[in-house]
Amino acid sequence: MQARKIPKNYRNVTGFITSSKSNRPISFESKLERDFFFIFEYDKSVVSIYDQPLKIEYVHEQDGKVEIRSYTPDVYIERENRPNIIGEVKYYQDLKKDWERLKPKFKAAKLHARRQEVPTIFVLFTDRCEIIANKDYIKNIHFLDNYNDYKTDDYEIIKDLYMQDMTIRELLEMYSDDEMEQAQLVPSIWALTKQQIIEVDLTQQLTMRTKILSIKDIYDT
Repeated sequence: MQARKIPKNYRNVTGFITSSKSNRPISFESKLERDFFFIFEYDKSVVSIYDQPLKIEYVHEQDGKVEIRSYTPDVYIERENRPNIIGEVKYYQDLKKDWERLKPKFKAAKLHARRQEVPTIFVLFTDRCEIIANKDYIKNIHFLDNYNDYKTDDYEIIKDLYMQDMTIRELLEMYSDDEMEQAQLVPSIWALTKQQIIEVDLTQQLTMRTKILSIKDIYDT
């Protein structure tokens, strides 16, 4: 259950994405949130993703007045062998502009994180983060998301053909001289890349010239 509802917003992109790490569609209020959710989805250390996960109450004092206010972070991320994350996603310029108003909320979130039995940290995710600033990486993980439901029946063929640092094009040419037959193998390559069984450099735009760095044992994943 979300702690708050997503409002209509005509300045930003709003909507939902499906996730294998959430028991329901994940809502986002901006393009930046959407892209970060895709990053969390692709991160193998992330076990579960919850959007608008909890309401944190805190005491606000101003001009001699004391009142109880609440803050709802954007995301809660459960991770394997690493601290869980209470996260806020903000454009840097919005963060800078609203810092005085937001600071008490973030202070309350840090305190809330420290009080958890499971190691938890509060993290601000902005468009200045290195990974989100890499447009090729974002484009690649969006593209690979289209191959969530594709079968990987051709794994053994791809594994047998593979030689260190060969390109996707070279692997396809080893498979067949017929372009139609090559095309039939491509979805399996992308599906295996999505599952991180085929390892490539996702910080560079995916093309047929992309080098395959390694292929993991599918039965160990």
